[in-house]
Amino acid sequence: MVDRYPARVLGPLASYVAGFRAELVVLGYTPRVAQDSAYVLAHLSRWLESEGIAAAELTSQQVVRFAGARREGGYRWWVTVRSLRRQLGYLRETGVIPQEEHREIGCPVERALQACRLCLHRERWLAERTARQRADVARRFLRAQVKEGELRLDRLGPAAVIGFIVDESRRYATASMKVTTTAVRSLLRYLFVTGVIDRDLAEAVPSVASWRMSGLPAGADTGTVTLLLASCDQATGVGCRDFAVLMLMARLGLRAHEVAALCLDDVDWRAGELVIHGKGGRVDRLPLPADAGAALAGYLRQSRRPSVRREVFLRSCGPGAPMSRQSAVMVTRCASRRAGIPPADAHQLRHRAASRVLAQGGSLAGVAQLLRHHGGETAAIYAKADRAALLIVTHNIEEAVILADRIFVLGANPGRIRAEIQCAFPRPRDRHGESFEALVDEIYGFMTGRDVRPPAHVWTVASPREGSPTDTRLPSATVGGMAGLLEIVEARGGREDLPKLAHELTFEVDALLPLVDAAQVRGLAEVDDADLQITADGRVFVAADISESKQIFARRARGRAPLVRAICNALEATNDGSLGEGLLLDLLRRGFSEEDARRQLKIAIDWGRYGELFDFDANTGQLTLGHSHGSHGH
Repeated sequence: MVDRYPARVLGPLASYVAGFRAELVVLGYTPRVAQDSAYVLAHLSRWLESEGIAAAELTSQQVVRFAGARREGGYRWWVTVRSLRRQLGYLRETGVIPQEEHREIGCPVERALQACRLCLHRERWLAERTARQRADVARRFLRAQVKEGELRLDRLGPAAVIGFIVDESRRYATASMKVTTTAVRSLLRYLFVTGVIDRDLAEAVPSVASWRMSGLPAGADTGTVTLLLASCDQATGVGCRDFAVLMLMARLGLRAHEVAALCLDDVDWRAGELVIHGKGGRVDRLPLPADAGAALAGYLRQSRRPSVRREVFLRSCGPGAPMSRQSAVMVTRCASRRAGIPPADAHQLRHRAASRVLAQGGSLAGVAQLLRHHGGETAAIYAKADRAALLIVTHNIEEAVILADRIFVLGANPGRIRAEIQCAFPRPRDRHGESFEALVDEIYGFMTGRDVRPPAHVWTVASPREGSPTDTRLPSATVGGMAGLLEIVEARGGREDLPKLAHELTFEVDALLPLVDAAQVRGLAEVDDADLQITADGRVFVAADISESKQIFARRARGRAPLVRAICNALEATNDGSLGEGLLLDLLRRGFSEEDARRQLKIAIDWGRYGELFDFDANTGQLTLGHSHGSHGH
């Protein structure tokens, strides 16, 4: 027998509050949940009386007003229309209030949305929640296009699309705007494919300034997972269920909706596998780890309520309904509260599962397989999850100094460490500070081969022996590019700050390095404290006519570029002054990859042809001595 409602209720719904509470208890809800829900119905009754509204006159718009009144009154629960569905459902079943008004399908906006939503379900395999979210955004967009009661999509243009996004951006944060822009693009593509509009306006939707891979994934560490699991009292049915849910999330990286959708038929106990129903209708089979399997078996044997439902996880109160996605989300949040730690969610446990694969020596392909990603690009973010093992390869010196705690400078082929530099600046780092700029200049010196004395915090490795074509990589720079750089510096007095010059030319300073290296190799320029200074020979080279500049270039290339010198020596040693490229490529492959060997030979040929040291026939692959090679000397 159910006790009567313990408080006096006023308003048109007073006689229904006790019956509502009693029905909830019969359905399996705890007395506390039933009592709290009844208090909300009593509040609705008082509000109707204060507003002078009869129960039969309660409409959807008035329910929205009531939810707003609860929010303004400082209530934390039952403050949305969706959260009031239990109370409203009872009143509609008993005929106290009108049935829910359905949107008029004859309305052009709703008619377009109904067809679009059907397409999202059938063609795109989107979940109901995602489709509903996109439909809500699309409804706002379409309503904005209604003029004088008429929806004229044939007049829709980029200006209207951009205007809507700009207006929305004033109301929503970045994360919400990403959802908005995705929904609008989806709608515009559908309208174009179905012929409602005559051009694809999806490209007109502005992108939200939030870049992929710009941050680290927020994963839960091992200590957090241990605390979450320990917070579950496995002596109770709820604790046993929550423990199994957390084990599946932590070990297999299951999403909340994948946990909720798991059915008894999806567990293959003999094979030790689970069938996972993921995003976009994707179905995968995953091995079931022993500890996760034991937790799942313990819940099914001891704590799962008797039910005809085939879903594995059932709600702990109320009718024997399956656990919803939101219920699975609340498992991690409630466990965090019990453990006294910041809230953790299913996605953080998913990140932790990915990080564990990498920590055990797995690859990104293994991460993609575990998390059931369609491609490796999405899994790439987990390569950044381990801060201690984070490695960034960059050609940008300032980027390295801003991000790194330790910097390695690599030399040319074969790749060897030329210097290791500890970067102990406090964060955030000031790129205009004296220490920052000094370290940038120092690293630049190592990269350009300048003779710098390493400070105490730098450990250097002896450079490889010079003079061998396979030990000395020719910089990838054309003669014209190098000459142009020298002419610019000469016009500025023969000395120029490289970072400043790169900025004026709208290039990164790294883009100038091959040209600088080419000038240094030939002795036409030197680098001093991040300044490029032309040598005496460089001034002569810039001022000379074409014939004299070729002679200067030939002497410098043969004297300072080992590969050019080796080709000249080899051609002079033959009887007819010719040689096939195959021999040179075979020798270069001992120190370079196939692609690099061909690139090095091409650079050497370009230099030799410019200086008329030798010529090359691309059809036959034969190199021959130039007509004036002897006049250049050594």
